[in-house]
Parts: sequence; C-alpha cells; structure tokens
Amino acid sequence: MTDAGRPTVQLLVAGVEVVPTRVEVAASRLNPVARCVLSLDRDQPAAVTIAEGSLVEVLMGRELTGVRPVFRGRVRQVSPEDQVQLVALDGMRDLRDVLVRQVFSQVTAREVVEWVADQAGLVLHMAPLSRHARRRHFVAANVPLPEVIRQVRQTWGLLDWDLWCDVDGSVWFGPWADTVRARRDPVAHLEWGRNLLEMTPSAGSTGVAETWLDEAIEHSTRVKLTDPRAWGGSRLARVERVAHTWAPGRARTRVEWAILAN
Repeated sequence: MTDAGRPTVQLLVAGVEVVPTRVEVAASRLNPVARCVLSLDRDQPAAVTIAEGSLVEVLMGRELTGVRPVFRGRVRQVSPEDQVQLVALDGMRDLRDVLVRQVFSQVTAREVVEWVADQAGLVLHMAPLSRHARRRHFVAANVPLPEVIRQVRQTWGLLDWDLWCDVDGSVWFGPWADTVRARRDPVAHLEWGRNLLEMTPSAGSTGVAETWLDEAIEHSTRVKLTDPRAWGGSRLARVERVAHTWAPGRARTRVEWAILAN
C-alpha cells in the first residue's frame, strides 16, 4: 500500500470491460513482443467476445491517482477451463503477419526501414542513420517485417539497437541511449526497507528486484536501486525486463536490471 491507495487494474476485451482474477503483463528489451496472460471467471458480460483476435487493453495504477495503459494487443490463445485463460501479444506480434518482398539498390538503412514502415502504415520513431553507408543491394525475400528489420540491423552493423512497440502502437528503433525511455529521469527509486521487497544481484552488475505494483516501470527505462546489503550508496540501472502482476490482495512489479556505468 502507498499513499496513492490500493493497486487497481482495468481490463477491456473487445472494448468491453471485464473482471479478471489475475493479470500479468511482461515485456523485454531482448524479446520485442510484449505478452499479457489473463485469467477470467466464466461469468462475464454477455456483450464481450472472447476469441482469438479479440483486442485486449490493460490499464494499471492506483485508486487515488488513476490508471494508465500498460498493454494493448490481441488474443492469440484461449484455454477454457474452470477459468478462461487468455494469452495476448502486442503490436510487434501483429507485424509478423506483414510480409515484405522487395529488392533495394543503393540504399541506406534508414531508406529501407522508412520504406518498410510506410508500406505497413507504421508510426515509426527512429534515430538518425545518415552516417551509415549505402549498400549496393538489399533483398527482403518475402519475410515478416520484424525479420526485415533484424536483417537491416545485421547488414549495417546495428546490433545494439532496440526495437519495440509502444502501447499506443508506435514502433521505436534505434540505440537505447537515443530512445525516449532512456532519456527520462529514473522512473522509480527502489529502496530496501521502503519499497524494495526482494533483490537478488547476479554477477555484480545484473539481478532481479521486486516492488509493489509500479506501472511507470517499463523495459528500457532507468531505475535507482538502494540496498546496503549489496553495495554502498545507490546504483542506476536499466530495466531489461519487467513483469506487472495483479491479483486480488497481491500486486507486484518484478524487474530484471543491469547496472549502468556511472
């Protein structure tokens, strides 16, 4: 519990609000497809359509401060048991259905990615690429759009670049340091004895932390960690993976982190 009140979740399936018994939203820098796993009682509004392809929207927050969107995607799996289990994937999964077949000549990485984004109708945010060389040939051989971008990264040596889909549907592609999430101030201060419920360092520079539900923490954002059992002072860390879990009486955010150089 915080001064902002109890954690709360709002869930819409096919535009109709439903009542979940458990919600988990997980996203990662290393796997650009965000995942939402839901458990629902069978007793839901008659107007709701629970089927593969149904739109799922998840908002999380606190009673006194309101909720914010944390996930938007489509149902990819339905398992009707005692409770209905749903697995939804975000817009990056939708892009796998977009096949690209095109031969490019004398192009830069930016020209390829912008052409592909335009064909798919994407809202694309991309870092400057003017310094990268032109290639005589680049071939997209009828492959899914994320695979084209992976091949661009490999061809032009952009292997440290991030790719993800924001909750509003816009796609980010560029070095982590140039993204809007990296440029924000730390979105949370996790401190042992206050809101850091669990911390497990690994190899000194990476680890796992758990706190009360904090929907502001997204992968690729920065957090401050303070734990005198692990080190003196505080450390700035980048969120590599985050999972928000809500159930009645229990709401947590689990962070996999990597320490940033001071």
